[in-house]
Amino acid sequence: MFKNREEAAKELATKLKDYKNKSNTIIIGLPRGGIPIAAIISKEFNIPFDIVVTKKLKDPINSELAFGAITQDGTPILDYKIIQMYQIKQDYIQKEIKNEFQEIQRRLKKYRKNKPPLNVKNKIVIIVDDGIATGATMKAAIETIRKQSPSKIIIAIPVAPTEVIDELKNKVDKIICIKQSANFFAVGQFYKQFPQLEDVEILKILKNFKADNQKG
Repeated sequence: MFKNREEAAKELATKLKDYKNKSNTIIIGLPRGGIPIAAIISKEFNIPFDIVVTKKLKDPINSELAFGAITQDGTPILDYKIIQMYQIKQDYIQKEIKNEFQEIQRRLKKYRKNKPPLNVKNKIVIIVDDGIATGATMKAAIETIRKQSPSKIIIAIPVAPTEVIDELKNKVDKIICIKQSANFFAVGQFYKQFPQLEDVEILKILKNFKADNQKG
């Protein structure tokens, strides 16, 4: 188990050392849990840091079950197998897409404060989260980044289910995952300390990161 997200970030950094001080590399953190990890690695490696906001589309009964996700630009990525299996109705699907896209827009406005995203064209992009469960939000993040024509996409996560890693392999150039598990229930089971992060904590991390960069 990881002690916390900070320890996970340090372990991931050892696997990503080839990208240290690389001017053609950008690290992307997925809110909320991926932001503290990406910020730590970015600072240690001296590479630019940015965010991409995606949201899981949740089953109406079991909120842990994703039937897809929505990209930062509002494109839904649906898992039709899950939709059919759980007989999720179309009106609910459309309502969930609308609600989650509104949440994406809210987060972007709050976190970015009108700052434009970094240009990832022809760059190596490392997408970071604190773990992957279903892979839905990561797929949406990959789709968001791919539209911007990077030279390479790398996923870096502390933990994920083995079957999801296998599913994502053909969507990116490289996957770095410290712990893969066939007996996966939730990302939090692999952390001793796994507090849910709120906007106020994310804003503090982003503010501190900006201040540190200005000092540097």
